[in-house]
Amino acid sequence: MRQGLHDDHLGAVDLYGRVLRVRWSPGLLISEAAARATLTRARELTNGQELPILVEMTGIKGLTPQAGSVFATEWPHGRTAIVGDSPVDEVIVVFYTARHKPATPTRFFSSINEALTWLTEPAGQHASAAMQPGQDQKKAPHPRKPRPGR
Repeated sequence: MRQGLHDDHLGAVDLYGRVLRVRWSPGLLISEAAARATLTRARELTNGQELPILVEMTGIKGLTPQAGSVFATEWPHGRTAIVGDSPVDEVIVVFYTARHKPATPTRFFSSINEALTWLTEPAGQHASAAMQPGQDQKKAPHPRKPRPGR
């Protein structure tokens, strides 16, 4: 199996067991051409099978609107877990999911292990499977009740 898709400076697409994995290089602004090449390679690797997809996007600069439109097309996947390590990475994902409304569950994670667990568990078995894009896996703290006299 051919492992890499792009030049080393862009990233790679490969199979990680039964998960399609896309790894983008840090500092990259993902262009329409890179997005189309990724989609083509993903279709080659999956050979018509619907697989979950793990996207490692730590440190990318962003993606062009044209690239976002390509990613919003039909992909050979089920659930999508997008992994980043900064608030900027999460903002990019939240903006993308709000604008393009992915047809399949799409979540942001800061841990590859948590992302893989979510991707490989049957739907409905993982508590976060029904959460909307951009929601944190942790429960928000309860608001504090005002103290008397304040």
